[in-house]
Amino acid sequence: INGRQVQGLIDTGATYVALNESFARRLGYTGNQLDFRYSVDTANGKTKAAHVTLDRVEIGGIRVRDVEAFVLKDGALSSTLVGMSFLRKLASYSVADGSLSLKQ
Repeated sequence: INGRQVQGLIDTGATYVALNESFARRLGYTGNQLDFRYSVDTANGKTKAAHVTLDRVEIGGIRVRDVEAFVLKDGALSSTLVGMSFLRKLASYSVADGSLSLKQ
């Protein structure tokens, strides 16, 4: 994400890419950019989130620019989720025989 490596999960049930606050700060998002004013529902319940636009998200050779994301407080999200705001910018994606296929 934005040139930084991070482990995460592809989550087709997530509307947006979701990052925790610590990782967002490592990406350079400051307190002024992190306005936790949106209410979101997560698997762990309701929480507040900040909306950001990521410059790029890369998985393997796939690169997508201008990806909407939500930043959640660290306690609300332990790992990065790659949601539909990334996946819907692809030509297609599929899962077969335990393998994920992404096409640009």
